[in-house]
Amino acid sequence: MGERITFPIEESPIVNQAKFDRHTNRLHADTLNTQLDLETEANELANEWEQLLSLFGTDRARDRFVQLCRQYQTESYKYQQNTTGGENYRRKSSSSPDSHKSVIHNEIMETLRKLIVIKDWPKKNYGLLAKLQDRKTVEKMLQRLTI
Repeated sequence: MGERITFPIEESPIVNQAKFDRHTNRLHADTLNTQLDLETEANELANEWEQLLSLFGTDRARDRFVQLCRQYQTESYKYQQNTTGGENYRRKSSSSPDSHKSVIHNEIMETLRKLIVIKDWPKKNYGLLAKLQDRKTVEKMLQRLTI
């Protein structure tokens, strides 16, 4: 059996990111729970991403999809930089038809639509693909992933 690694509570990596009150030697539960929730969500997201990539039939198709997602992230970053201008901040529609970001997002969504109908997927895979038919869900996934 592997060696178990333990930390004194104030040195735990999770605790370091939470609020530790040295006077009471207690954690503020809300920050610990938030940190654990974020870590769990990040792990689930990474697992879903890997599961999605495994559904592509060829390396070429998978690489093309990953490239589209990277382009989307780049355009999303550019869009964010262009729309935040200090006091002059105003939100523009992220789905404006003339934006390159929107065009790329449409390509990603079309790829996911084609993928779901290409064959009779096992329940787990179909569930993921069905979930990813929603534009907002895909946008959220791409914003949180590091590809």
